Amino acid sequence: MKTSICFVSSTRADYSLLLPSIKECLSRKSKGVKTSVIVTGSHTIKSQGETINHFKKDKIPISYSFKILDKTDSKGVKDNFKKSFDGFFAAYEKIKPDVVVLLGDRYEIFCAAVTAHMKGIKVVHLHGGELTLGAYDDAYRHSITKFSYLHFTASRNYRKRVIQLGENPRKVFNVGPLARESISHVKFLKKSELEKRLKLKLKQNVILATFHPEIGSEEKNKQNLMNFIHVLGELENVSVLFTSPNLDFLGNEVKKLLKEKIKDFENIAYFESLGFELYYSLMRFTKCVVGNSSSGIIEAPIMGVSSINIGKRQEGRDQEKTTVNSSFNKSELKNKIEKVLQQKKQSKKNIKNVSKPSKIIVNKIIEMCKKDISKKFYDL
Repeated sequence: MKTSICFVSSTRADYSLLLPSIKECLSRKSKGVKTSVIVTGSHTIKSQGETINHFKKDKIPISYSFKILDKTDSKGVKDNFKKSFDGFFAAYEKIKPDVVVLLGDRYEIFCAAVTAHMKGIKVVHLHGGELTLGAYDDAYRHSITKFSYLHFTASRNYRKRVIQLGENPRKVFNVGPLARESISHVKFLKKSELEKRLKLKLKQNVILATFHPEIGSEEKNKQNLMNFIHVLGELENVSVLFTSPNLDFLGNEVKKLLKEKIKDFENIAYFESLGFELYYSLMRFTKCVVGNSSSGIIEAPIMGVSSINIGKRQEGRDQEKTTVNSSFNKSELKNKIEKVLQQKKQSKKNIKNVSKPSKIIVNKIIEMCKKDISKKFYDL
């Protein structure tokens, strides 16, 4: 019996985490596993780095792709919901998968879950049960959980939360953060190669920075970003590399301000999308990851790099001891960054000999497809 497994990727971030599982599925073609990949979201947008090209580079065949708008105001997000629903309906009609694998909490992924449910396609959810109290993603993430038949979480706490949402414990598996396996496959670049690719000379200390909009007004987000930029711009002997905000609500508005204001500071460089090979290679030479992205909470500790999590966007996530929290207050943020910069850099972790959750994920999906399973609410 053939098993048709479909993966959906809508951002540079989810692609790097899905890649090991996609490759694991592709390796089982001779065993009756058909693999398909749907690509949408920021992958298809030029101003977001047009990361759809990474699939070709990695020799990952794309089964279906559709574009959404490069707009992050209220009307743009509304229009993208419609485009996403229409796109996934068309994609599922063409591919006819048994299972669709979804990661995370973006609104495009929520649309993929809803349409799969309406088409009678079983949903598998990765990285559910997490909290991000300062982002709109929580409602999407927990909704995707309720559409899903199998769950693979990044921690025991997250597994517990998925079960709290009424999911059967026998269908919820804690496999740890998927970034660990993704990073273990990276061919790290030397510093000289990094500088050549980035076209800049890295200073003694390097900071990786990201700012995504939080729940709140446009003015509040812009003020937080201004504080962040001014603190980073005043640091001495520090190279700051800013990556682009997500295609979230107000994302483009924030990005426009970011690109405009960093021109005032010679130590800050902006990159639309580094790609995960460059990003993780750069992280090896980074003293600190600063901002409100999940990479500071998940990937940085895996790489043995300190991080400063700013604001409330990531509030609720499990954190390692190497992560420090700060508000957007300039004085507080400056003090915490300077304190981390004065610390000895942590010793590099061995990230090559790690567990392979991709094998567990694919095995469990195939096992599920062999059974006629139903979904029932699990009462505690």
